[in-house]
Amino acid sequence: MDEYEPSSNLPAVVRAMLGTAHDRHLDLAALLGGLPDEALAWTPCADAPALAGLVLHILDVEGHLVAIAAGRTITGQERTAATSSTAQRQRSCVMRSPPSA
Repeated sequence: MDEYEPSSNLPAVVRAMLGTAHDRHLDLAALLGGLPDEALAWTPCADAPALAGLVLHILDVEGHLVAIAAGRTITGQERTAATSSTAQRQRSCVMRSPPSA
């Protein structure tokens, strides 16, 4: 893995979150790097976003969590955007019964 060391002047919890986020980004890049475009466009169901959109959502949520840990106040509008209808569509997709044979 890429060696990454967050700034030592940050609180320990923020350094830990940044280090973990960095490692997960490398994991996602390695996982997705070899996939063809068709795989990135795959959706788990008709109402859900494509795999690439799910990855972007993960990265966006990580950014919000690190910002909160660093002491930044997230506005209601930002919070709403982070838990948008994308997450609701994903949840409804997961909760559906599988098709019967």
